Amino acid sequence: RRDLAVWLTMMVQRAELPAELLELALAGGEQTMLAEKAGRWKAELLEQGMMQGLEQGLEQGLEQGERRMLQRLLVQKLGEIPADVQQQLEHADSLQLQSILQRVWSAKQWEDLF
Repeated sequence: RRDLAVWLTMMVQRAELPAELLELALAGGEQTMLAEKAGRWKAELLEQGMMQGLEQGLEQGLEQGERRMLQRLLVQKLGEIPADVQQQLEHADSLQLQSILQRVWSAKQWEDLF
């Protein structure tokens, strides 16, 4: 029982399990109830992780789409993209890409974009 309490304390401190689980274990709650709660929490944490992963994937996909569209516009406007500009585009985040996009229309040369 002490090993379980030590392990639960570590997991709560690392924010991997809710503090309620530790309180329940230390209070001497029934093992069945503890196991059921732990199972539910595990499922909730897994679902949270999956949702965060989906959100991050969606954000990355949108950013890639913005980057590709900007690259197409740049090629139409100014011709082949120089390697240094391509590298800057690859490392730009969504806000930076949007900022560059706003300057595309008035740009007469590559230096006008940055």
